[in-house]
Amino acid sequence: MLREGETLSGFMLASLQDSIARRRDQQEFIERGLKSAANARRTGQYVTADEVVKQLSVRLKQARVGSTSRTRG
Repeated sequence: MLREGETLSGFMLASLQDSIARRRDQQEFIERGLKSAANARRTGQYVTADEVVKQLSVRLKQARVGSTSRTRG
């Protein structure tokens, strides 16, 4: 469904651009993962899933604290 003032060609162009950006982002994500895996194999340094979850939990907590302080500000 087109929004008010939106043309079909404009909608199609935006959809195509979004799709191209999404595929580029996916490709870059895969490339980073492959590079990281190769580096881990080369160095023998791996990070456990528990370590990753712990680090992400800390980052999430920090983000929530930062978000709360900005909204009170």
